[in-house]
Amino acid sequence: MGGSHYDKALELNPNGARIWSNRGAALGNMGDYNAALDCFNRSIALQPERGEFWINKGAALAKPHRYDEAIEHFDKALEVDPLNADAWVSRGEALRRLSRYAEAIENIERAIEIDAENARAWNSKGLVLIEEEGER
Repeated sequence: MGGSHYDKALELNPNGARIWSNRGAALGNMGDYNAALDCFNRSIALQPERGEFWINKGAALAKPHRYDEAIEHFDKALEVDPLNADAWVSRGEALRRLSRYAEAIENIERAIEIDAENARAWNSKGLVLIEEEGER
C-alpha cells in the first residue's frame, strides 16, 4: 500500500530524513520493528539533531518491550531538546512499563511543566498512579 510511495520518495530523495522516519513509523505500525529501526537509524544518521527521530526510534524499541533501550533513545532526544514534552512523556511511559513509578511520575510531571495542555502526559500520569496503587 503506502510502502511503494515511500520507496518512490526515497528514490527521488534518498537523503530525506523525514521520509525515512515516516517509512519507519509505517513499518512499526505494521509490526515490522526491525525494519522500522533500520529506517529510524537512517533518519538519525541524516539529522541527529532532530529529537523526534530519536523519540520514534525509542517508541519502536518500546513496542517489543525493549524499555531500557527505548529510554536511552528518549535520553538522546532530551539531549537534543530538553524541552521536548513528548520525549519526557515517552521516557515516563517506558519507566512505568519497568514499574519504576516514582521516576515515571517525575518525567511525566516534567512534561506537564513544559506543556500543561499535553493530554497524553495527563493520561500517562493517571496510568502510573493507578498501576502504582495496584501494586501496593
